[in-house]
Amino acid sequence: MRKAPAFQFYVSDYLKDTRSLTLRAKGAWSDLLCFMWAASERGKLEKTIEGFSRMIGAGMEETKLAIIELWEEGVCDIFIDGKNVTCNDDVTNCNKKVTIINRRMNREERERINTRVRVRRYRAKSGDNDASNSDVTPPSSSSSSLKKKTSKKESVGGAKILTQKQQEKFDQWYEKYPNKKARGAAERAWKSLNPDDELLKILIEAITLQVNVGHFVNAKGENFTPHPATWLNQRRWEDEIKCGDQATRPDFKRCTYCNSLIGYSERACRNCGRQQ
Repeated sequence: MRKAPAFQFYVSDYLKDTRSLTLRAKGAWSDLLCFMWAASERGKLEKTIEGFSRMIGAGMEETKLAIIELWEEGVCDIFIDGKNVTCNDDVTNCNKKVTIINRRMNREERERINTRVRVRRYRAKSGDNDASNSDVTPPSSSSSSLKKKTSKKESVGGAKILTQKQQEKFDQWYEKYPNKKARGAAERAWKSLNPDDELLKILIEAITLQVNVGHFVNAKGENFTPHPATWLNQRRWEDEIKCGDQATRPDFKRCTYCNSLIGYSERACRNCGRQQ
């Protein structure tokens, strides 16, 4: 599969979670983004601290501080030996492989690959690959072959991802999930997971608890709840919930309109933009 020569620069993302970083962390993140783009699994890097140090051209301590800052600001997902980072000491004392994931880049790459696979399957099934001369003489509007092709494409576009039973379970969980984005990707992740009744109960209880304690809210009150597909693919229901999560801090309050966690003295919600 041919690599694209460039990646998009999302201004809103930069202003939201990158602009406030120190110059050290900004520089490290810029280098990491370029290496992620060229990685075998786009959007994902896995190396030791020493490996990342060589990659960004910085010392070991500087690299650790940059990674800690990226984690604290919620700029990316960071795992050590396959487990979520829970505190600064996890990085400071790390001697294992560290995985850094750009959520958007990794998600879009997987969606692009899945789209290519679906298109190939559809073409193979409909026989489009063998119909190289079908457009030499344009068919009339009453052509039966044209009607068949149109009906097939319409059915593919409207195909359901989940069975009725899976859809019912998904809807129960999705109703509780606060960040309702990329529903199609979430349904595909759900289909792959295919939870039974017991796991469904765990998933609902986990996201409810994480929302209540502000598990995805950083020290500035900014909400970094992952997309639902990311939450499922990364098994975030297994996250360790710390007693010191943001919701227990008195210097934060809930937005009157969207219930997001914001600074106590803030007059406008950073999530919905409404005045309090």
